[in-house]
Amino acid sequence: KDVCLADDFYPVMFTNGLLHMDVGQHQMLKDATEEYRKAYQLADNVNNREQVEVILSIWINTLSVDSSFQEEILEPLQLLKAKNPFDVTVLLYMLQRKMALDHEVSIESIERQLKKSQNKIGHVIVLIEFCLSKGDKKNAKRFLHEYRSLFFKGQYYEYWYEYIVKVEESKDKLAEYEEEISRNSELEEIRRNRLLCLFIQLDEERNEELEGPGRSG
Repeated sequence: KDVCLADDFYPVMFTNGLLHMDVGQHQMLKDATEEYRKAYQLADNVNNREQVEVILSIWINTLSVDSSFQEEILEPLQLLKAKNPFDVTVLLYMLQRKMALDHEVSIESIERQLKKSQNKIGHVIVLIEFCLSKGDKKNAKRFLHEYRSLFFKGQYYEYWYEYIVKVEESKDKLAEYEEEISRNSELEEIRRNRLLCLFIQLDEERNEELEGPGRSG
């Protein structure tokens, strides 16, 4: 559903692609590429910028499920980058793939985009990913707390916890966040357990208990 909305905050991209796609599924993606190209050309011919950006974003997301399409993704990626160099899909894909970003992409420039963007949570995610790509956990943590309310307005709170375990060094704070998850009665059990696992994995002793005997050898 995320890829179908103009204001999606985080594209459904797979860093390494899905595994074991059969011949039929592979051909389906090739066919989809042709349809996306036609749709893009039609929208571009009538200068419908909003529709162009949506089509290109979906095109990128679709091909990202299979790592064998990495070369083909460059076509919609470059087209979208030319239309909007600060597009969320473009920046996230490039960050995930560790591709070189344009020199004008910085904390300051992303923040400027965030302030005027309707897709604020998307640019917050880009901002945090950008900081992490630079090893700047301090600023990543700062932005997580500064924009925490955006994550917790809807279904995005899971991403906040996924990021906080990467940047928070205080064991007391991590324990506090873990307890916060445990007390959240609105969370489905499967979601609660998945989030709790993120914290358990930080503790070697508890992680070994979770994995059970026989995993190490």
